[in-house]
Amino acid sequence: MPKRKKAQMSNPITDLPAGKEPKKVGDLIKRLPSGFPVSHILVNGVKEEVTRFINEKDGVAYFLVNNQLIAYETKDINGILFGTGKPRE
Repeated sequence: MPKRKKAQMSNPITDLPAGKEPKKVGDLIKRLPSGFPVSHILVNGVKEEVTRFINEKDGVAYFLVNNQLIAYETKDINGILFGTGKPRE
């Protein structure tokens, strides 16, 4: 019996055609799939802990934080730390 391949989550960063890379963090946020693991974001230069990206709509990005939904203006997000690991201090 043949082995089944593991399903892999697509990577919104590396799975882009050449020349289509996002130029701004907001462009990247619009490409993230719902439920994508994100551990921290930078909002106006301040590190905010988050758990998962939920959605982006009309310039507002929604994240899950300790089972609560939190919304940020997409234009205020300066950076994203992906995964579930802890950032370096």
